[in-house]
Amino acid sequence: GPSLPHPRLGERRGGRGRDGPPGGRGTMSVDLEDKLAAMGIMNAPAYAKKFAEDEWTWEALVGCSDEKLDVLVQRVGMKEGSALTFKGRVRDAREQARLAPAAPAPDDAHQSVRVHGAAARETDGGRCFAEGCRWLYGFGEGVDYTEAASYLKRGAQLGHALSAAHLASILMEGKGVRGNPRAAQLEATMWAMRSCDAMGLNDQAAGGDAGARLALGLLLQAGIGCEMNQALAVNHFRAAAMAGGAGGLKCLAGA
Repeated sequence: GPSLPHPRLGERRGGRGRDGPPGGRGTMSVDLEDKLAAMGIMNAPAYAKKFAEDEWTWEALVGCSDEKLDVLVQRVGMKEGSALTFKGRVRDAREQARLAPAAPAPDDAHQSVRVHGAAARETDGGRCFAEGCRWLYGFGEGVDYTEAASYLKRGAQLGHALSAAHLASILMEGKGVRGNPRAAQLEATMWAMRSCDAMGLNDQAAGGDAGARLALGLLLQAGIGCEMNQALAVNHFRAAAMAGGAGGLKCLAGA
């Protein structure tokens, strides 16, 4: 069948690519099939297979806008009653992720970044972000990408949009990560999606928040979870710099 449409900012598909771990796509289909079956949706295996053919995971679907979700549901041919149930559950999951971000995942040790030490005990996303930036930009004791990634990932797990966006940026660059670079890039895309949509980064940047504009600029500059747009990235960096942000000045100098 035809490929499903590619999402834009904050709505990029997740999952493993064709060069990912063996069995990746089959695993995605089974996981999504279980979700659909639990909702009581008829023909769950067929719908799950169509979503998985273009590498859409449950997490990526939750990160979609309502408009994009409508298009995807139509493209897989989901019946009206099932579509209403499915979209309702996706919206519920999106709201739950926004209001009650998950604690560190049990399999965190197998991820590209491991949350460790004091970062693992932190319960405030804003403090995680501040500490992560301290290590990322060298404010204080110098640059340490491993510490930066640990704090930023903990902040992202707590639902802090700026933490998630900065984490996506350094994951894509391979800073402070371990293991397979491809896995780090996929994790970067996932956090970029969550940051922009479920965590509200787009809305914060549109409201003029300097930190959000800097973070959004980083995603646009590298095309993480969105189409690469250098000109728009520079506009965001300039706005952040004019607001007095040292990070904005650094990014503007390197743009």
